Amino acid sequence: MNKANQTGQSIESTTASVQKIRTLIEGFDDISHGGLPIGRTTLVSGTSGTGKTLIAVQFLYNGITHFDEAGVFVTFEESPADIIKNAYSFGWNLQQLIDQGKLFILDASPDPEGQDVVGNFDLSALIERIQYAIRKYKAKRVSIDSVTAVFQQYDAASWCDAKSFDWWPASSK
Repeated sequence: MNKANQTGQSIESTTASVQKIRTLIEGFDDISHGGLPIGRTTLVSGTSGTGKTLIAVQFLYNGITHFDEAGVFVTFEESPADIIKNAYSFGWNLQQLIDQGKLFILDASPDPEGQDVVGNFDLSALIERIQYAIRKYKAKRVSIDSVTAVFQQYDAASWCDAKSFDWWPASSK
C-alpha cells in the first residue's frame, strides 16, 4: 500500500506496519519490499570495494534530488573532496548540493587537518557534531561511513557508554 508523507515522498506500509523510505537505488527498493525502515538504523555490510559508500551516497543524493530531504554524510576514511569527486563520476554533483545547503559532509577522520592526535577519545564530541549538523541542515537522511572505522578510532567501551544509537534525535525518527 503506497501513501505519501508530508513532503510528498512515497512511503511503503507493509502488513506488519513497517513504513519504509524509498532509496530509489535501482533494484534495492524491490528486493527490500519498499526501501529502508523509517526511524531505524540500517547496516550495510561488505568487504572493501563492495559499494557500501556508493549506496550511502546514492541514498542521500536521491533523497535530496527526488524528495527534497536534506542529508548528512559522516566520513571516517575518505576525504570529503574524494567523496565529491567519486560521486561526480556518476553524474551526482554533490558540491552543488553542499553549496545549496542541502548536503553536509562531516569529516570525522582521525586526522582531518594533518594534526597529531594524542590520547583516548569518546564519542560524545562526535555525537554532538552529528546532532548539530542534523539540526542545522534539517537532515532527514544520515549516512555514516563506516561503522568499522568508528570502532577502530574510538574505544569500544565509549561506544557502548554512548548507548549505541540512542543519541539519534527524535525529530529524525
